[in-house]
Amino acid sequence: MRTQPLPALTKPVTDALLKKVTLEFSTHNDNKDSDTVLNVHVVNRLSASSAQDIAIGMDLFKNQEFPDSGGPDAQNKSFSWAADEGTLISNTIRLADMVLPVVYIVIVPNGDDRWIFAYSITFEFEDAHDFGFFKYQRHHFGPGQQ
Repeated sequence: MRTQPLPALTKPVTDALLKKVTLEFSTHNDNKDSDTVLNVHVVNRLSASSAQDIAIGMDLFKNQEFPDSGGPDAQNKSFSWAADEGTLISNTIRLADMVLPVVYIVIVPNGDDRWIFAYSITFEFEDAHDFGFFKYQRHHFGPGQQ
């Protein structure tokens, strides 16, 4: 039970905009079959009842197996959405407005496919005023993975 009030949300003082989101998958011990559908929805959770879409990917890596052996080149795959390619939901997502990025990964197997994986997501922001960018990474590891 929480007895203290939640801290006030503070926004960073920046004009940085989201330029790119990269999602990386790493397969461990059990592959993804080529006919298994992979859907991804990335959102900015603004509150318990409100979220802002960032990126949506339907049937990513269609007809591609994710092998569980063969080394990093075979086991690791990535997908990116970029503002300059028009694949992000909006070109005006501000770093100052980011609250809690959430990644929904929906796996639809054809049959009894089971896929064991870890993922990492990177959000790249750029501020035109300082000619630089800020990178935020979040990692998720499957059971027993580090």
